[in-house]
Amino acid sequence: MGQPPDIERAIAAHRQYLLLVADRSMTPALKAKEGASDLVQEAMLAAHRAAGEYRGQTPIELRSWLRRLLLNLVARAARRYLGTQKRRLGREFSLDADIHGDSVAASLAVDQTSPGGLASRREEEALLRAALDRLPDRMRDTVLWRYQDACAFEEIGRRLGCSDVAARNLWLRGLDRLNREYAAARARSAGSPVN
Repeated sequence: MGQPPDIERAIAAHRQYLLLVADRSMTPALKAKEGASDLVQEAMLAAHRAAGEYRGQTPIELRSWLRRLLLNLVARAARRYLGTQKRRLGREFSLDADIHGDSVAASLAVDQTSPGGLASRREEEALLRAALDRLPDRMRDTVLWRYQDACAFEEIGRRLGCSDVAARNLWLRGLDRLNREYAAARARSAGSPVN
């Protein structure tokens, strides 16, 4: 059963006032965890639910009642977030925060590669090194300079004594040959018995 339209409108008319009350009554730490507009919305919802029980007669009484509902919700949020040791907001950091030159997320990241994953990675690296070793020197140098040293083609061309276009073409041919050598090395590895 709905509420009379006048009480509904009166509650809705107090939204800006309640936002101001919430903003002034919440600490910055609490604001980081709970939005003022969320608490206002919750207070207005509680007011709509309890509107049938409301006995006030004046606009000031309505405003006071809504304010009390909101402040009770603010206090409950503060107890929830600030009242327990494990949720002390002063101990929390944004994952993007800078701590000793690194983000919190970066400092928490752990290489959790399994032993089997590490062995597999080492095997793949050995196959790639073997494939690189089978490339002609200029091709191998071009690929390594491009990926290890992050050289531009102009720099690779200067090192090789050729144009940047020739360096890029040599790099492309080197990648193609490296892929073929790597595939062949993987096929040989898969076909060989495990020691």
